This record gives sequence, C-alpha cells and structure tokens, in this order.
Amino acid sequence: TGFLTDRDRLVSDLENLLDGKADPVGCAARWKEQGAERCLRWLQGWLADLVRPSSGPRHNPGAQARLQTLKKRLHLKQLFLLADVLGRSRGSLGGTLDEQLLLEEVLICWTELQTTPTS
Repeated sequence: TGFLTDRDRLVSDLENLLDGKADPVGCAARWKEQGAERCLRWLQGWLADLVRPSSGPRHNPGAQARLQTLKKRLHLKQLFLLADVLGRSRGSLGGTLDEQLLLEEVLICWTELQTTPTS
C-alpha cells in the first residue's frame, strides 16, 4: 500500500478512537504491522500540524480538511502533553519494551484527550 493510503487508515483510527468507535489495542496491532517507528514518526508530524498556525508549513498538506476538523475538537495543551508521551515512546524504541504495548500506551493517551463536542 502507498503512503497516502496508510496515512488515511491511521487518521481514520485516530478519528474513530476519539469517537469511541475503535479500541487502542486493535489500532495498535494494525499500527505495529506498519512499523512502530514509522507510525510514531508520522504521528509526531500529524501532531505538529495540529499545533501549528493555519498558515505554517505542513507535514501532511493533503489532509487539511481532516486536520482542521480535529483541531477544532482538541485542546492545544493536551496535544503538547501527548507530544511529550510520543517523544518518550520514540526514545524507547529498540529497547526491551514491546512495540505493541508502546503503541497501545500512545493510543490510550490519544483516547484520553479532552475533546470539545462536535456539532
């Protein structure tokens, strides 16, 4: 599969997790198949796009509509907290921690983000 297809699947997982339509364990298993390092690196770019002003450069220029929709739902402070978790997780790659568990932790943190109600 191509990068854009993979990215769309990962974004769908993030959206479904926030909506309570997916579970972190199942998503982590799918993400592990694509490689934990690749997924965490991509997620860091996605978070960077979420916290940047709208006029800034983007890691995911083709996903503006989805980014804007998520950006309206999430609190900036919590995105920075998730970025810290993500940085620690990437630092743990290659160690003794199982990649599945590492991805589960990151995705559980994602599900715990406080969201504003969608209209």
